Amino acid sequence: MNIFITGGSGFIGHNVARMLQTSHCVTTYDNETTYGCLKSDEVAALHKERQALLDRCTLIRGDICNRIDLYTAMAVARPEVVIHMAAFPRAKVVNADPPAGASVMSVALLTLLELSKASKVRRFVYISSSMVYGDFDSGVKEDAVCNPKGTYAILKYAGELLVKDFCTVNNMEYVIVRPSAVYGPRDVEDRVLSKFLMNALRGDNIVVKGANEVLDFSYVEDVAAGIVLTATHENAPGNIFNMTRGIGVSLLDAARFCFKLANSSSKIVVTSKDTTFPNRGALSISNASNKLGYSPQFALTDGLEKYYEWVQSTI
Repeated sequence: MNIFITGGSGFIGHNVARMLQTSHCVTTYDNETTYGCLKSDEVAALHKERQALLDRCTLIRGDICNRIDLYTAMAVARPEVVIHMAAFPRAKVVNADPPAGASVMSVALLTLLELSKASKVRRFVYISSSMVYGDFDSGVKEDAVCNPKGTYAILKYAGELLVKDFCTVNNMEYVIVRPSAVYGPRDVEDRVLSKFLMNALRGDNIVVKGANEVLDFSYVEDVAAGIVLTATHENAPGNIFNMTRGIGVSLLDAARFCFKLANSSSKIVVTSKDTTFPNRGALSISNASNKLGYSPQFALTDGLEKYYEWVQSTI
């Protein structure tokens, strides 16, 4: 099967491509951006390491906002399935520049949908975010009322609505995926767990913004395996899937895990909650488990050990 992955050189995307390339013809499309806030040499090194794992994929460098480049890439790929992962990965980047966020997360999405229709794509997989729920309690299911907070979450939810409507009208299969707090090897130091672990290794303060705040930390290989299922499984179309570990861990406990793993001299400093983020917890993964056989394998402690091993190998 021909599969086209936007953001296919990204943190989650390259893991999805790596898993799919063994049985499918995979084309990745990625502009290898620094998002205007990351170190260019670090990002370049990460993309080089990621792409080295994609030896059976066709790798195309291009901007999701460039219609001509995107059209050309899709003409090469001739996809039956599109997995759309190209977006700003963190809320702070979009909140700092909403017009740029809208250009990528809404305008480019519509362009990709139109090109998918023209290319006779059978299934469109849209990677959303658990942020679409807004404030939620542990055990939240996909049919919960969404009340997104902040530009990033609103644009992600708007993307879901655009995908559902466009695909329904044009008789195209769709699947929507909502991950949460993804971590693991070959990631940049710009997520909460990566910051905890790297600060622990350096002996810097580990700052916990809200000791009792709970996140559903999800190991990247588990999430990627779930996305592979959404692209290939016969039960996937027409569904929204929480794609997480399904177990909540407090920020303070996560910081303690990183402290212990690194045998750190750091201090754990607890401050007040970051009010720009909603209250969150564990998500229910029963829908993905029942319909797709999704079964995450890595507890936080196990995933952090693999992440730590990779970080050590890069030092």
